Amino acid sequence: MRRSSGFCFAIALVLLTIAPSPSAFGQNKIEQSRRVCYGDYAFCSAATCTPTSQQIRVNTETGYAYFPAAQCTCPVLHGLDEVEVLGGNMTGSCQPPNKSNVWSGFWHHPTTPQQLADWQDVAALGLICGSDLMLGDKSVNCYSFLCKRAGTINGVPVATCTCPIGETFDGTAIPADTAFFTQAGQCSVGYCSQYPVSDPIGFDDFTQSGECFRWPQDDMSSDFLSDKLANSLSRKHGGASPSSSDRAR
Repeated sequence: MRRSSGFCFAIALVLLTIAPSPSAFGQNKIEQSRRVCYGDYAFCSAATCTPTSQQIRVNTETGYAYFPAAQCTCPVLHGLDEVEVLGGNMTGSCQPPNKSNVWSGFWHHPTTPQQLADWQDVAALGLICGSDLMLGDKSVNCYSFLCKRAGTINGVPVATCTCPIGETFDGTAIPADTAFFTQAGQCSVGYCSQYPVSDPIGFDDFTQSGECFRWPQDDMSSDFLSDKLANSLSRKHGGASPSSSDRAR
């Protein structure tokens, strides 16, 4: 029987949701749980957050760990997104627990609605916050965490996400002298201290802050950091670049 393109697309989405990433073999349990989901999700990569003075429980390779919590307001987008269903505080599925919740995920977005622009859709530039700032333990991981829908602001649907401060993607602590990457703040280094949602993996060689990068418009995959961004940074730093297995979250 000949199937419609819509049917085939739906099947492809199901397979993407349930199948592990091709690069997952040989990785740890949390990395192996990486999935591409489809639907509504909170995109927090360009957000800054506010500490809550509370703790949040985070999945680890061996159980759970607790970290200081921060609250982040993020736009809710619709489409493909990447998560780790055993990472963050996810419970093994792309499906949120109810309709009032969404998971926070990552996908390539050269622009996104941002609070600093009154929720207009503006460029989501990439910024390196170097180890010279000693702010690694103030970065926020908002990848694969539960968020609560919070209505709309200036016509943009948003969610409130509670995420850990100073925690990397496998539930381990981040030292203060760790460089990190963020899409928050429009490349203003002052935002490095404002608890930005960040990626701390693969930027050890960057001791100085201020490297700014505009996302390529022509690559819509989620695994673009390891090629176009890494190559751009490598040319400017004499060959130093993030590992090919790293991703921005």
